[in-house]
Amino acid sequence: MSTNLRIPLVISHHPSVRPIIRAIYRNIETLRKDPSTRDLFPEPPITAFRVEKNISKHLVRASHPQQPTDNTPGTFPCGRSRCNTCPVVGKNTLINILGSNGNRFSVNQHFTCTSTNLVYILVCGRCNCLYVGETKRLQGYPVATHFNPPSPCSIKDLAVTAALMCRGSDRDRQTAENRLIMKLGTLSPHGLNIRMDLF
Repeated sequence: MSTNLRIPLVISHHPSVRPIIRAIYRNIETLRKDPSTRDLFPEPPITAFRVEKNISKHLVRASHPQQPTDNTPGTFPCGRSRCNTCPVVGKNTLINILGSNGNRFSVNQHFTCTSTNLVYILVCGRCNCLYVGETKRLQGYPVATHFNPPSPCSIKDLAVTAALMCRGSDRDRQTAENRLIMKLGTLSPHGLNIRMDLF
């Protein structure tokens, strides 16, 4: 069994200790040749750095790690515990929507319940009717108050998807809403929009 005769030199890590370590290794041969110190250092010492306490030892991980950013098109739940929109968004994987007039609309942006300044589409899972609306904030927005679905449809049949994120004023958002109503043909009796807001 071999015994390691190298003495450990444990020092705190700091840029100023590097010249000291270099000086030790440069002069170790002198110490080994001197009869009075030859037996103290039969081999060069092993240098080891001790990790000092630093700010990372005091930091803790955030209780809610950030969600990874995702560019997958569609509308996804935000995951907040008190969000009333998540259950309606959670059952929705719509990215290609077919209007009553045969026109299609493809969602090509990534949205969550917390997305703002939106044109959205409600889809009735029972009769496939569409409603197009606009809002500054989707989360907690009372989407069900904007239309009366034909029976036997109910609010439980709805799925919501954000369609467009609008830059600009309320009027720009309303204009985008009207364009999408016309494109998908969602005015009653073919869809659930009762009227278009003209300004």
